[in-house]
Amino acid sequence: MTDKPAPRAVTMTIALAVLVLVNAILETMPALALPVIQADLRITPAAGGLLIAALTLTAAISTPIVGKLGDAFGPRRILFATTGFVIVGAVLSGTGVSYPAMIVGEVLQGLGAGLLSLTFTLVRSQLPDRWVKGVVGGVTAMYVLGATINLLVVGPVTTLLSWHWLFGLPAVLGAAAAIAAWWLVPSTPRTAGVKPAIGWPGALSFAVFLVALIMAIEEIPQMGLATTGSAVMVVLVAGLGVGWFMMERRSRAPFVPLTMIRRRGIWTANAAALVQGIGSVVGTILMPQLITLPRPSGGLGGSITEVGLYLLPSCVAGVIGTPLGGIAGQWLGSRTVIVIGTVLQLAGTVGLTMQHSDLWQVLLMTVLFGFGAGSASAAMYNLAISASGSHETGLSTGLNNLTRGLGIALGSVISTTILTASVAPGTRLPTDAGFVSAFAVSSGVLVLGVVLAFVVPAQPRATAPKLVQATA
Repeated sequence: MTDKPAPRAVTMTIALAVLVLVNAILETMPALALPVIQADLRITPAAGGLLIAALTLTAAISTPIVGKLGDAFGPRRILFATTGFVIVGAVLSGTGVSYPAMIVGEVLQGLGAGLLSLTFTLVRSQLPDRWVKGVVGGVTAMYVLGATINLLVVGPVTTLLSWHWLFGLPAVLGAAAAIAAWWLVPSTPRTAGVKPAIGWPGALSFAVFLVALIMAIEEIPQMGLATTGSAVMVVLVAGLGVGWFMMERRSRAPFVPLTMIRRRGIWTANAAALVQGIGSVVGTILMPQLITLPRPSGGLGGSITEVGLYLLPSCVAGVIGTPLGGIAGQWLGSRTVIVIGTVLQLAGTVGLTMQHSDLWQVLLMTVLFGFGAGSASAAMYNLAISASGSHETGLSTGLNNLTRGLGIALGSVISTTILTASVAPGTRLPTDAGFVSAFAVSSGVLVLGVVLAFVVPAQPRATAPKLVQATA
C-alpha cells in the first residue's frame, strides 16, 4: 500500500463520515428538542426522559455487538444493515404517530452508534497506515459537528417547519450517503476463523446492572446515605456487578472479552473513555443550565437561543481539536495527546469552578474544554485501534464507545443530582454553590484522567507525512 490513499478510498471515507454525522445529529438532537416533543405528544417529562434513555442505553449496549459483527461478517454488510435500521428509526420517530412508535424509533436509532466502529474498521483496511490516525480524528469530529449543527438548527427548523423534520432531514441525508457508500465501500469477506459469538446473556445482565447503577446514583442522595433503602440499593448494585463479572469470566461467548481488556493499551483507552464521558457533562448538562439560570441566582440569565450561541465557540473548538488530535497523535503518540487534551479540559473546569459569572470567562473556559475534549477523544480511539489487531478494530472501538457512554450516563446523573440537591427552598432553581460543586467534581475526575494518561503505553513516533499534491 502506497503513502498516497486511492481516490476511491478518500471518497469512501467522506461518505462514511457523512453517515457518522447523520447518526451524531440524531443522537444529540432529541435532548434539545425534547420540550417541543413532550408538548406535542402530550407526554410527561418522565416519559420524555425515557425516550433519551432508550436511545442512550441501546447505543451503549449495541456498539460492541455491532463492532463484533463487523469484525466477523465484514464491516460492509453490517454497515448497511445498521444504516437501514437507523433510517427506519428516524422515519418512525419523525412521523410521531404515537409515543410507543417513537420509543421503537429511538431504539433503532441507538444502533447507529456502532457506525463509528465500522467506519474505523473500513478506514484502517483501506487507507495507508500513516493516514489512519488523522482520518480517525476527522471522523470523530463528526460527533462534535453534529452537536454544533443541532445547536444552530433545532430552533429554526422547529419554528419554520416542525420538529418532525428534525428526524426527516437527517434521514434523507443518511439515505443519500448510504447510496453513495454502497458504490464506494469495497466488499469485505468474513474473517476466517472468527465466529460471531455475541454473548446475549452478558449484554442483558450488563444492561440491568447499568440501569440499577444509574438509579442508585440518582436515588441514594434523596433517600440519605445512612438509610436502609440506600444500603439495599448499594448491595443490589454490587451484587449485579459481581454477578455480571462472574458470568463474563465463565462464558465461552462473553459480551465483553475480559482477556482483551487486560491489555494495557485497551484498558487504558477505556479508562480514558470513561473519564471523557463523565467530563463531557460540563458542556451537555451544566453549561446550558448555568447559561439560562437568572443572574441573581449566579447564572448568566440567557435564553434558550443564547445557549446555542454561547456554546458555539466551544463546539467549533471541538471540531478543530478533534482532527488535530488525530494528526498530532501520528507524530507525538496517543499518550501525549491524551495528556495535553485532558489538561486543557481540566484547566477549563477549574476556571469555571473559580469564576463563571462573566460571559468572557465562560467562553474562554469552554473553548479550552472543547478543544481539549476533541483532541483527547481522537487520541483515545487511535489508542484502542493501535492496541488491537486488524480483525478486532470494530470490537475494540465499540468497547471504547460503550465505556464512554457509561461515563456520560454516570456524569449526567451525578451532575443533575448535585444540582437538584442545591435547589434553594421555595424555588426550583439550583444555586451557584451547586454549580461550583458540580464543576469541582468534574475537575476531580479529570485530575484522575491526567494521572491515568501517564499509564497509557507510549506509541512509536512517526515521521511527519509528506504533503502530496493533488493530480488531475
